[in-house]
Amino acid sequence: MVNLYGTFMNEHKQNLAAARREFTRLQHKEESIRLDLKQAQDSLDKHEKTMLATERARTILQTVAANMQKTLEFHIANVVTMALASVFDDPYEFKVQFETRRNQTEVDFFFVRNGNEIDPIDNSGYGAVDVAALALRMAVWNISNSRALLMIDEPFKFLSRDLQTIASGLLKELSTQLNIQLLMVSHIPEIINEADRVFNVKLVNGVSKVTTI
Repeated sequence: MVNLYGTFMNEHKQNLAAARREFTRLQHKEESIRLDLKQAQDSLDKHEKTMLATERARTILQTVAANMQKTLEFHIANVVTMALASVFDDPYEFKVQFETRRNQTEVDFFFVRNGNEIDPIDNSGYGAVDVAALALRMAVWNISNSRALLMIDEPFKFLSRDLQTIASGLLKELSTQLNIQLLMVSHIPEIINEADRVFNVKLVNGVSKVTTI
């Protein structure tokens, strides 16, 4: 006689044990999923905080950059405009503008007269360009370099002769105002009028002879 009850109970116990093992496995899996979800949430929260901090930093940097650009515009434009006004009777005003093109910051330079923007190269005399270029170089050097020494070669060579003495005084004024010592090479006597020290260099029989004037 087959003990059906006993067989049923054994199968029931086995099924119950299997169900308990599966339940335990599922519990562990659920716990693992919960842990993974928590770690993922923590990571997401961390990334969100990092993104917010990065965005704040970017905003601050953009603000600082914009303020710096305006400071540079003001400083450079003032120096060059002053230089032009000190040499010419009807001077141009010099303008500087920072523009974003192709995701890069570029700078535009132009003259202004009677409210009209003028391209310095194409629509102004080379003398004005000479003065503006030298003043611009000194203004930028004053900002970007710790060395207070600048070498210049034949400045104002396109400037008319009657304005070169005035330009010499401009060099002296820029040197003083910007605290830049100038080491200049020039063949034009009027340009060296305001120099503190002048050395005359001549080539004699293939040898450079230097004398103090």
